[in-house]
Amino acid sequence: MPGTAPDQLVDGLIRHVRVRRLAGLAAAAVLTGSAPLHAQGSTYCLTTSPPPRFYTEAFRADAMSFEVRTVGGRRILVAAGGIQPDTSQKIAAALATAGPVEEVWLASPGGTLREGMAMGRMIKQAGLATRVPNGAACMSACTFAFLGGALRYVDPDSWYGIHSFSVFFEEKNVATYLSVVSGFLKNNDVRGLREFLMSMERSNAQLAADCARFLVEMSASLEFLTGTFGQKQLGMCFLSRAGLERYNVANAD
Repeated sequence: MPGTAPDQLVDGLIRHVRVRRLAGLAAAAVLTGSAPLHAQGSTYCLTTSPPPRFYTEAFRADAMSFEVRTVGGRRILVAAGGIQPDTSQKIAAALATAGPVEEVWLASPGGTLREGMAMGRMIKQAGLATRVPNGAACMSACTFAFLGGALRYVDPDSWYGIHSFSVFFEEKNVATYLSVVSGFLKNNDVRGLREFLMSMERSNAQLAADCARFLVEMSASLEFLTGTFGQKQLGMCFLSRAGLERYNVANAD
């Protein structure tokens, strides 16, 4: 694709950076009893992973669903399933039609990172609390949506999983990248290839900066990024109670 501006090529790759593919593969690994999902070597990572009962049909659904429940006299919006490029619009509609609710309960393997941040900002604007309830898991992009809560609860029998994001979880993005690079090499366009690679670096740095800005907005610790970027893309850190408190993820009991 030489001849197309490098920034346009990169934008096509990382417009919807996804971090859910790992969670989906990991869920299958847990269900089949293969390799463990948890990451190794971090002070704040648990050494165990969610058991199969956490990977419910609603959790594994590609598209997030929304349901209003009354629990203990409180009205709750339950959000379960994948975070897609239109999920922030869907949660906005769900909040508009739900009537008064006090909390948003999340159970999700994640999805599009920027949508997770957009959801978090909507939840914050609405002044709602967020919770990962007992029996649920919130992973990847879901962890950013969760941070929008004015009060944030991670119940004892729940899981909160972070990992490094990547555009290359989607195989089609790997194929696109190879096609672009092959085009530059075929035409011996070293300058174009350099601009393309530098544009990718610039876009990744901007995304990291956007994540940092989001954490500041949500009154979470910037150390959250240390935990996130400290993981391999194909590993996940389920935060211990100490990690949840250290990163100011859970700010209420």
